[in-house]
Amino acid sequence: MFIPSGPRATAVILRGHQVLLMERFKEAEHYFVFGGGTIEDGEDPVATVIREVAEEFNLIARSPQLLFELEDGTRHEYWFLITDFEGDVQIGGPEKERMTDTNRYVPVWKAWSE
Repeated sequence: MFIPSGPRATAVILRGHQVLLMERFKEAEHYFVFGGGTIEDGEDPVATVIREVAEEFNLIARSPQLLFELEDGTRHEYWFLITDFEGDVQIGGPEKERMTDTNRYVPVWKAWSE
């Protein structure tokens, strides 16, 4: 069950000096976000971040490390560092299903300095 204000698990996926982000093109907007999603009923934050990384990026994440927790005003967030993973990055899951000409998701490796 999706609850917009429910807790969220977020993935900071690093490869060397690069971070994996989801580039978003939504109507006239263009921005980047970290992967992740809402924690489902009965799911713990680690299971959520592993599931979301698999769904969104087609990667198998191993041993996510909790970086920090925060309240953003509407939800509790768990941020995880992931440096141990395998697979070839490609879009998947609900993001792939929601793609249209005006709503696109593109996984990209960006230099951490960017």
